[in-house]
Amino acid sequence: MKKFNTQNFLDNKKVVIILSLLIAIITWVVISVTVNPDQSMTISDIPVTIPMEKSAAEAQGLSVISGGDAKVSVMVRGKRYKVGALKPGSFKAVADISNVTAAGEYTLKISVTKVNDDSDYNIISVSSETVKVRFDHLIEKEIPLEAQAEGIKAKDGYILDTVYAMNDEITLKGPQSDIEKVARAVVVTDRKETISQSLTTDGELVLYDAENKKLELQYVTHEPDQLQLTVSISQRKTLPLSIKFSNIPDGMTEKTLKYTISPSTIEVTGASEVISNVTEINLGFVDFRKIDVGSSFTFQIPLPAGFTNVKDVKTATVKFETDDFVSKNFTVNEVKVVNPPDGYNVTLDTQKFTVKIVGTQAAMNVITDTDLVAVVDFSEITVTSGQFKTPIKITIPGQSEPCWAVGVYEALVTAREK
Repeated sequence: MKKFNTQNFLDNKKVVIILSLLIAIITWVVISVTVNPDQSMTISDIPVTIPMEKSAAEAQGLSVISGGDAKVSVMVRGKRYKVGALKPGSFKAVADISNVTAAGEYTLKISVTKVNDDSDYNIISVSSETVKVRFDHLIEKEIPLEAQAEGIKAKDGYILDTVYAMNDEITLKGPQSDIEKVARAVVVTDRKETISQSLTTDGELVLYDAENKKLELQYVTHEPDQLQLTVSISQRKTLPLSIKFSNIPDGMTEKTLKYTISPSTIEVTGASEVISNVTEINLGFVDFRKIDVGSSFTFQIPLPAGFTNVKDVKTATVKFETDDFVSKNFTVNEVKVVNPPDGYNVTLDTQKFTVKIVGTQAAMNVITDTDLVAVVDFSEITVTSGQFKTPIKITIPGQSEPCWAVGVYEALVTAREK
């Protein structure tokens, strides 16, 4: 068996270094425990407790607004082995709120004690003996929401119409004394651009007091927390006015009669993305059966949703050029039945009546009573048993000159099931 050589072992440099470190550590521990056993140390980040439960402040409905996150540091001295193990949770820092009875800012005394009654160390000092704490009632208040977009402009030929918030109002939450200062709530955007179409963008809330000064209210929140505003862009455009016809007689078209519309155009503004697709404003329908010599019709001018009548012209008049037309009464002696209904026998109790015809003088010179054809077409009528009135259609077949019946004529019908 090989003998252990002490001399060779001690000649090894690595062994010597390790042994030296061990001897130094042991020496330090012995000195610390025996020669210098006490140590001083600062413990930081000890939270200050605001004891609201069963307090006068709680009874008044107050809440901590600021200062509730205060922290202190303590310097302690004691047994080295004990002090080295201390943490923020080893101490309790409590603010005295016995004098807090109303909303306001208070300077409260802080007392710091050990969590465990340990005599191996003592608290030497505290970084702060007081803390400023603000108390107030927490309330909610709804307030109308305005909007501003001062950096957004309209391109040439367009109009910046309105800027409005996507929410009509906003709910503010926070200290009563702060919220009571608020007179206006405005959602604003810092975007700077020139646009030709309406724009919706995110915005930030800005609060103002009664003197229109901006408020910085750190402890006031709002709902909804995400706010948007819309910049509405309008385009100005002149649109022609038009009409359509109903009950156009056979052989005639919408272009048969000449007419004027006064005013002939209207100036409007509207959302650019909508107004660009509108080419005219239709006033409505003119019933051909109501057009007599010298007839004119007045219409309310309708506008598509979102359009504005720039000059506030509310009505337009349609006047027919009938100077070359005359009117004359004729007698109808027979009403014919067309497309009689299945399952019913129908009789017309109306056979003879007077019809007013309007046409050119040339037409009036040749038309006689027998040229008028009066028809009841049952293909266009829902038939039931009993008596009812139904329209009579008046035509003048073979007439090349413009002419038509003026008025609405009806026949009294008796229907019986077969």
